[in-house]
Order: sequence, then C-alpha cells, then structure tokens
Amino acid sequence: MNVNFKWIIKNLPFWLLILIVITLIAGGFEGVINGIILGQFPNLVGKSGTELILFLIKSTIIFIATYTAIVLQNIFLNMARKRLRVKLKKTMLINSFALKEDAASGLNHISNDATKIDDQYFAVIAGILSTGTAAIVSTIYVLRVNLLMGIIFVAFSCLSLIPMLFGKNKLGKLGEEWSNENSQMMRSASDWFKGLRDILQYQAQKPFFKRVSQDVETSENTLLKQENLQWWIQYANLLFTVLAIIAPWAIGFYFITNHQFGVTISALLSLTLSANSVVQNFRGLMQYWAQVASTTEIRKIKLAKNDIFEEAKTENEKPDIKFDDVSLNYKDHPIYQNLNFDLAYGKKILLQGPSGSGKSTLLNMVSGLLKPSHGTIKIGGENPNPAQSVYIPQTPWLFQGTIKDNLCLGESFTDQQLLQVLSEVGLADELGKDPLNRIIHPEQEDLSGGQRQRLVIARALLRDRPIILLDEITAALDEKNSDDIREILYNTPKTIIESAHHINFDLTKKYGFESWMIEDHHLVNNK
Repeated sequence: MNVNFKWIIKNLPFWLLILIVITLIAGGFEGVINGIILGQFPNLVGKSGTELILFLIKSTIIFIATYTAIVLQNIFLNMARKRLRVKLKKTMLINSFALKEDAASGLNHISNDATKIDDQYFAVIAGILSTGTAAIVSTIYVLRVNLLMGIIFVAFSCLSLIPMLFGKNKLGKLGEEWSNENSQMMRSASDWFKGLRDILQYQAQKPFFKRVSQDVETSENTLLKQENLQWWIQYANLLFTVLAIIAPWAIGFYFITNHQFGVTISALLSLTLSANSVVQNFRGLMQYWAQVASTTEIRKIKLAKNDIFEEAKTENEKPDIKFDDVSLNYKDHPIYQNLNFDLAYGKKILLQGPSGSGKSTLLNMVSGLLKPSHGTIKIGGENPNPAQSVYIPQTPWLFQGTIKDNLCLGESFTDQQLLQVLSEVGLADELGKDPLNRIIHPEQEDLSGGQRQRLVIARALLRDRPIILLDEITAALDEKNSDDIREILYNTPKTIIESAHHINFDLTKKYGFESWMIEDHHLVNNK
C-alpha cells in the first residue's frame, strides 16, 4: 500500500472533498485581493463620498468572505486529517499484527512513522492544496493584467522548482534510513527499561546505556541530515525567488523604456503586488514538496495478505497432526530437516532437547504461527491455524484490566464459566472476594509469577481447543502447583505436546506420554 494522493481521496467522504474544494477556491483569492482592491485606487480620484463608502463596504465584504473561507477551509482540512490519521493507524496496527512484527517495530509505526506521515504528508498535502489553489488564482489574475509580463513573472516563478528536483530522492532515502534507525532506537530503549533488574544487579548501567545512547545518536544524526538538507534546498529556493522578482523587473523596465507591449509603471506595480503572491506560493510549494519527499519511503507500507479478522475455523473436532517432509531453516542455519510423522488425536508427547534445539519452534509450526521452509503440515487435513490449538508459553501475557478482561479478551463468557476455570487452576480463592472484577497491573507485579501463569492456563482452558501446546509452563510454579496444573491438563482426551525441562515422569507415565528427543535437527521417538 502506498499512502499517496489517490489513497487520501479514496478514504475521504465525497461531501468533505466538495467542501474543501469550494473553500480552497474562495480562500485562494487572499493573495490577489490587495492587488484587485488597491488597483482600483487611481479610479477613486474625484469620486463622491457615497461612492467611496460603497467601495469600502464592497472591500470589507470581499475581505471577510475570503478570510471566512480560509478559516472554514482549515477546519475542513483538519477534519480530513483526523479521518486519515485514524485510518492510517488502524491499518498499521492490523498490518503489524498480521506480519507478526515485534512490539518495538509496531509501536514505532503507529507513533513515529504515523506522526511523521501526518506532519510531513497529510498536513503538507493540505498546505499544497491551499497554496496551489492560491497560486492558480494569482496566476490567472496576473495574466489578465498583462499577458506577456504575466507569463514572464510566472515563468521565473517556476524556476524555484529546480532545487527540489535534485533533492527529492536523497530526502526520501534519508527518511527511510531514519525510520529504520528509529525502530532500532525504540528496541534499545525498551531493552533498557525491561532489563532494569539485571542491569542494576550486575552494575551494567554505564556500558549498557552507552549501547542505548549510540542508537539514539545514530537516529538523531540521520534526522539532522534530513532537516539540514531541507534547509539547503530551501536556501536554493530563496535564491531563485530573488531571481523571480528582479528578472521580471529588469525586463519590464526595458519594455517601459522602449515603450513596448503596453507595459507601464502602474501595470508593473500591480503585477508585482499580485505576482509576489505567485512567487511566494511557488516557494511554499517547494518547501512542502521537500517535506513530502522525506516521507516517500515510509509511506510505502507492505500489506499482509491475510485478513486477521477472518474467523479461522476447523471442522474436524478430533484432528490428527501430520508432518510431511518438513524442514525449517533460519537464514542458512537448519533447525529441522525432513520431519515425517502422523500424530493421531489424543496422543500425548513430551518434547525434550537442549536449549535452542527448536522445541518452541516445533510448537509454533503446529500452531500455524511459523511456516516451514519445505514440506507440508496438516492439522485434521487442513493448513495449521491458531484456532485449532491453544499455545501456553513460558512467559505469560497479561494486560492492564480486570481478571475477566484478561480471560475473555473481548469475547463473551458467563461468570460461571470464568469462575469454574479459575477454580480449576486454584485461583478462585487467591484473588479475593470478587476475583473477576479485580484489576491487575502487570508492570507493578501485583500477581506472583505462578498466579500469572495459572491465569494464562485458565484462559486456555476456557477455549476448549482439541490441541494443547505447552512451552515450559511450570517454570514459575512450585512442585505442588505444577503437578496440580498438569493433572488438569493431562486428564483430557485432547492432543498434548509439551516442551519441558522439569518433568514429573510419574505423571507422564500415568497419562501415556511418548518421549520425543530432538537430535541433529531430527525427532527421535524414545518409546
């Protein structure tokens, strides 16, 4: 998706576009009303008092009408910008989610990139429309005063386009470079805050902050280059503006001296007053163009093909899991090679292997969040999707809100269903008298690590999916809670694949688990 003028028109209602066009045309007379009204002063000599009063009334009406149109024009343009900002940020949120971007990159898009597009594209487009319309109105008036001199004034005004023609590509590249570096800076800043405990306990404040500050410096240096280039382009534009005023004067003086083409001092003065609006508007257009060019690359948004709001369904209530010649590589490094297995519904697998061997990776492939480099994966004869399973990670995800909010995630469940799952994981009594309406603040650690993990497990139990994927879920639990939770999860007919280092082999034996080892990028069944 390219955020351009066509995208803007597509995302604005027709009635708002019409109002903008009307007020743009009316407001465009601001640059020439002085020339129009002052140009009539020589004709007022010898006029009666009544005629002079009528002239004042007419002038007042013209001024008020023009400035009213300008105010309304800006109100309507602000309404348009608001609609475009909302559409852009919603698109970025959905797209980052669909592309599974990390939090720092996604937040950078909706904060920094969206703000820059609004400030240096949406606002600038509004300025271009206003300035461009005023330039057209001024140009028409200038040509009507004296066609030849009008053409000369307009032609020299167009010279101010030259600096931008040479600088726009460089500005676009610097804009893209800044966006990438700013994403890295956001990641570093996030690491700085999230790592507070470890940084303090290892007294690594100075060296780690040096790393963060380097990313800040790099990002700001690129932004400085971009801003300075804009000013150099503007300086060149100002020099051409001087030429656009002086050169037509010189030509006009030559015509006056030689009595050619009906050019008079009075006409030249009237042209200068009005043509100045043309020059200023062309200069404004170049300044706006420089800002637009700086956002060229970040306005190119790579859209995900999948619709995240399309409900993923599975018709098979007891799906098998089939891997057919599945391989997965990360860059040039193989993770898995030629995996082949057919796991019947209800099977229970204990997945073991050293850290970094790919246990979590296998679970992510089964859940559909990770696609293999080669081969096919079928869940009940269908391509994997997150609706077929529940994946419970080692690090629980919770957000600020009530316990009920964190369980439901916006979906509808009865209080009885919610209290039942809380009871199953031993939280119903631990969370107070009104557990569902208790507000939690994850950043304040008002729940213990074990309570957080059990709350996430309760969220999974609430969904009743046919496949359960467990990734080191008891790392934050004591032995008793670990066994209790595992009894709840194991005592179901569902398919379970669990990755764990801390294992109760009595329980896995009781519930008929098979042990699979990851060895040399393959799975070995240790029955």
